Amino acid sequence: MPQGNRLGGACIERDGHAWAVGQLGTVLSRDLRGTWRPVRTGERGDLHGVACTEHGVVIVGARGLIVRSVDHGASWTRARVGTTDLWSVSGGGRRLVAVGAGGVALRSDDGVRWTPAAARPDADLYSVWTDGRLALAVGRGGALFRSGDGGARWARASTGVTTSLTGVWASGPGDAYAVGAGGTILVSNDAGARWTILPREFTEDLLAVTGYGRGDVYVAGASGAILRSRDGVQFMREGADTTSDLVAIGLRGDQVVAVGPRGVITERAGGAPWHARLGGHRGSLHAVWRDRDGVACAAGQAGVILCRDPALGWKRMPSGMSVNLSGIAGDGAGTMVVVGDTGTILRSRDRGASWALIPPLDGRILSAVWLGTRGAGLIVGRGGTVLRSVDAGEHWQPVTASASRGYMGVWGRDDGHAWICGMSGALMHTADGGAHWESLTSGYAGDLFALWGDDDEVYAVGREGTVLRSSDGVRWARVDAGGSETLVSVTGAGADVWAVGLAGRVVHSRDHGAHWRTVAVGTGDDLTAIAASADRRVTAVGYWGTILALR
Repeated sequence: MPQGNRLGGACIERDGHAWAVGQLGTVLSRDLRGTWRPVRTGERGDLHGVACTEHGVVIVGARGLIVRSVDHGASWTRARVGTTDLWSVSGGGRRLVAVGAGGVALRSDDGVRWTPAAARPDADLYSVWTDGRLALAVGRGGALFRSGDGGARWARASTGVTTSLTGVWASGPGDAYAVGAGGTILVSNDAGARWTILPREFTEDLLAVTGYGRGDVYVAGASGAILRSRDGVQFMREGADTTSDLVAIGLRGDQVVAVGPRGVITERAGGAPWHARLGGHRGSLHAVWRDRDGVACAAGQAGVILCRDPALGWKRMPSGMSVNLSGIAGDGAGTMVVVGDTGTILRSRDRGASWALIPPLDGRILSAVWLGTRGAGLIVGRGGTVLRSVDAGEHWQPVTASASRGYMGVWGRDDGHAWICGMSGALMHTADGGAHWESLTSGYAGDLFALWGDDDEVYAVGREGTVLRSSDGVRWARVDAGGSETLVSVTGAGADVWAVGLAGRVVHSRDHGAHWRTVAVGTGDDLTAIAASADRRVTAVGYWGTILALR
């Protein structure tokens, strides 16, 4: 924590350990002190469901994946039972049942060997519950199936609804509930043979259901909906402390946990109010920098600085500022500098753990910063602002490049060569560490937002998907990166070059920028910055606190 991937499953073990699972192999565990931490299973595919059972913690996911741990996540065993996505898993007694796309239904008595149903359902299944003998599963188009032999054979039950059902739970043979789209709640009093539709008092899609016992039921749904019934008929709202959709809910004893998109977790214990632990910083992130040893920091809206610990993940650092921050850089030896609005310059000498404000030289908007490994540093900003440092960012002095330009990006090398770019195709070059500058002709009149290079090439990116490339830092040529979405940041390592931009656009070259391909990253949020370390680990950030990692 924090993390922003969608969470789709939650459960609580008998001893109080809680689990949440989600996109891209995300597994989070809450210890007995209430602290959530990431757990590594070695899986990168999407995980959809989790059950805390007598066979340990069992997780199901994309392409028939099943992983299990019997030691609170210290080690994991893996089974691949097919190519169909599994969406839900449940355990009762010694029996486990998992269901998924296309009506797949599997059962196991040991968590290791899984057997497909002899008579399987004929619809996509989103949720399953079992007590070891009775099993209920729900899915697309109001589908509801019942098994009296622990998932070996299934028969369809009539529900009277055609909207999809996404959650099912029973307290035992005489008390069962199913929920779905449009506030649908179904109740059965005869082990799921016959179902009654309760009057629709809620309009939100209801996505998950669980409970303590007969009539004592929790329901979770869209827009932070948490419903509670103590008689199985009348449901009342509870404040979930979030407006995020809640797609899964788990409970044990007096503890309840619900999870949803963007990593949201909301929980309560006893009679205490619900408390939401948001999965990540929600403000926009504008800049990111990373080093080879796994250290990475991002800066953005309202003075936020997030730094990543290789073991514990991203953590917010005290910046002492509330202005927007737009640039960040490090020298690889522990010193980092962040810049932003109103001439803000922050400096850290301990890899981002603490920050000190350097007295601003003026109140202009500062856009970007670069630090070399030998004490050189450059900052650029609006109104032609260029600042230079020769002592690793402790002091900054203004230099003249062009008083009429607005500068957006800067990058340099330790040999004294550096480049800045900006509005209306502005490109400037220095060969003496920023003391003197010359104007370059880019051949492009649109805005350029960022620069990056290595010993052989320099790249600039801008509006209309523009990528400019230079082999000598003086003569520039436009290369075709495909697409027209604005690109706002560029980075690289070796022959690999990446650029990011609006609408989740990521482009990648494997041959020093000669040819490019679009990379699907699973988000349409605007991406504002990207950074790579020498070992080809890449981090991108953007709006709504988006953080993407490529390993």
